[in-house]
Amino acid sequence: MRHSLLFRAGGIVLAAAFAFAAGCNAVVTIGDGADGTDGSGKQADSENQLGEGTSGGDGGGQAGSGGQGGAGGQGGAGGSLPACNDGTTTVLAIDEFLLGDTNPDGTPNASAGWKNYGFNLDGVTSTKDSVGLCQPAAGGAPAAAYPDGYDGKDNSFGRNILPILLALHSTYPSVVNQDVQDGKFTYMLAIEGLGASTSCTATSKLYRGDNLGTLPQWDGTDAWPLGPDFLLDPMNPASAKNVFLNSVIDQDEYQSGLEANFDLVLGDGSGAILSAIPIRHARLEMKLSPSHDGAIEGQLGGIIDTEAFAAEIAKSAAKFDTSFCDPNSPTMQSILNQIRQASDIMKDGTQDPTKTCDGISIGIGFTMKAVELGAVAPPDPPVVDPCVP
Repeated sequence: MRHSLLFRAGGIVLAAAFAFAAGCNAVVTIGDGADGTDGSGKQADSENQLGEGTSGGDGGGQAGSGGQGGAGGQGGAGGSLPACNDGTTTVLAIDEFLLGDTNPDGTPNASAGWKNYGFNLDGVTSTKDSVGLCQPAAGGAPAAAYPDGYDGKDNSFGRNILPILLALHSTYPSVVNQDVQDGKFTYMLAIEGLGASTSCTATSKLYRGDNLGTLPQWDGTDAWPLGPDFLLDPMNPASAKNVFLNSVIDQDEYQSGLEANFDLVLGDGSGAILSAIPIRHARLEMKLSPSHDGAIEGQLGGIIDTEAFAAEIAKSAAKFDTSFCDPNSPTMQSILNQIRQASDIMKDGTQDPTKTCDGISIGIGFTMKAVELGAVAPPDPPVVDPCVP
């Protein structure tokens, strides 16, 4: 799998698609647990490895293991739940991504499906007229960047970036999910110690599933190879970079706790339109099935580092048009401007009206099925840089 951004269009068509869409409007570090946020919903910061959360703030957040207080915070179940220790590790893999062009039940909703996905990361329910937010970037309009989804869900990716992708390729979400169903990639969550218990706390590890080499059966027997880029030691399958030390299962409602930083790769590289999305401050929630052999109502939310995302686009677009090797290419600059205008939050998860937004919120839905962890896959071959003679 090549972790690159792939465009199925030449430079002129690509620029036109970006302009059209605009008019219509992930190495992992896990941070030390910090205090829950205050009533503003400001997100706790983290750098190296997630520790135990402390009490929530005055804004109504509930104290919890790794939880976040405040209006936008993620509550936990406090210290009242026992550790999950009644079974072997439960491993689930994403079998469907909901990128924002449908409702959670699959009903097509290209204009507002995105509103269902993500989290209220900043603790604010924003509209085009909101104040107290970071300033739109690159001449962007508040009416495009600010409005939230349902219940204050922050998801500028779904509102502003997904239309760009759909303009480039109208069946983009279907292409992503077909790759999953063909066994080309997935993401797996291993919940340690979870057996039949419906309420307990656990350590969870996130893995990237590499090419399975066959069609998945989704019956618990698929042993997905592990992407080495999600491991601290490529020779050690247990050395996941993405570790949530204080995940909570409360009446089969799963919350990962805060938080992970990683590149989300949607596709196998060879057929993907967009592969690498650098997500920071990521968290997951989902509803486990009674037998813990699957999950529904999954939510992945976080913040895209705008400049890292723009750099990925600039680095990879030249594969399809070498004129993009020129960093001053007007077409390339137009594309990057569209990306920056989607910024709606600070990349640390806060809002600051004295600063320019430098993060793009993202929300994605998903469902999961039971699988097994396989062996470590070989590393990807080096990506050829078309701009180097």
